[in-house]
Amino acid sequence: WLPMAPMMSASSSGGNPITAPVDYIGAVGKAQKHSVKVVDTVQVQQAIQQFHAGEDRWMYEPMDATNDGLMNASKWRIRQAPGILSHDEVIATLDRAVAKHPRTTFIACHFANCCFDLARLGRMLDAHPNFYTDIGARFGETAPIPRAMAKFYRAYQDRLLYGTDMGMDAEMYRTTFRILETEDEHFYAMDLFNYHWPLHGFGLPDAVLKKVYADNARRMLHPARRTAP
Repeated sequence: WLPMAPMMSASSSGGNPITAPVDYIGAVGKAQKHSVKVVDTVQVQQAIQQFHAGEDRWMYEPMDATNDGLMNASKWRIRQAPGILSHDEVIATLDRAVAKHPRTTFIACHFANCCFDLARLGRMLDAHPNFYTDIGARFGETAPIPRAMAKFYRAYQDRLLYGTDMGMDAEMYRTTFRILETEDEHFYAMDLFNYHWPLHGFGLPDAVLKKVYADNARRMLHPARRTAP
């Protein structure tokens, strides 16, 4: 969000049509400076920020037979070039931003694109109580490792938010629910995911599902008000 530049009236520009464009540009510049200050002091300090940090590690690796995520990575490839951060550098930047603004609630999309290394994500969640992540569009990457994911969901059940980012078809929702709720083994959803990996259900308990589906989001959007002693 950026405040609009004030409209220039004839009186504020001196009524001179020659200087009006310069006056307007000056007003825009002042508004932009004000916007930066507002974002820094209000949105960055007290708001809820949701953002997309990079891509998963496979998108940064060589596009060859050594990349086991090649089927999807080739589509979302991050081309290496001067000035382009590596996956580790992107995540380190995110880590520093969250640490710098402890009054801001950060929600990183897609497990912060750390599906390749959930331990890295776990360390960030442990270090920053203002850090959350949604699970959207990473079912194909996580369902192949159901035991590790079930442990991760239980450990961080208060910090994970349900998301999809895969359209709104009923079958898409049924597939995500199947992965989260059942203990079904070795099934595929090729219309949703571009990987050859089989999917497995996590079998999460109702108490965890309730938090992931709704309660965690409600708590962030409607935090309990502190009462005066």
